Amino acid sequence: MLVMLGVDEHRYVRFAQQARARLDEHVPLRSAFALTATYTRMVSGFGGHPKFSKSIPGSALDVATPPEAVVELLAAEPPLPEESSAYQLMCQMPRYDAAALVELHALCREAGPMWRRAVADFADYVVDLISRWPR
Repeated sequence: MLVMLGVDEHRYVRFAQQARARLDEHVPLRSAFALTATYTRMVSGFGGHPKFSKSIPGSALDVATPPEAVVELLAAEPPLPEESSAYQLMCQMPRYDAAALVELHALCREAGPMWRRAVADFADYVVDLISRWPR
C-alpha cells in the first residue's frame, strides 16, 4: 500500500505502522505486505494561507472544487514561485519534466502572457483530472 501525504502528516504513517504491528501480533499479515509513504512538499495555500489544508476553507483545491473556481484560484496566484500555489502544484504533478519546470519557474517570475497561458493550460489539466474523479 502506498499513501501520499504532505510532510506535515508524518504522524499518520507512524500510527499506521504501529497499528500494523499490533495486528501482526494477532493476525499475521502476508510477509510481502508493505506499508510505505511518499511525502510531498508543502504547497502554499490560496489567498495567502500558509498551506493547502482541508481545515482552512478556501486554501486548497479538492475533487469538489467547481471548474470555474479552479481556473480563478490558479490564475490569481502571485508571480513568485516561492509563493505561487499554481507553480508549486505544477512541480508536484507528473505532467512536467525537470526542464519544463525550470522554464515554468522563469515564466512565473516574468509574469507575462506565456505564464498566464501556462497557468490556463494547467487549470484545464486540473479540471480534467477532477472531472474524472468518481462521484
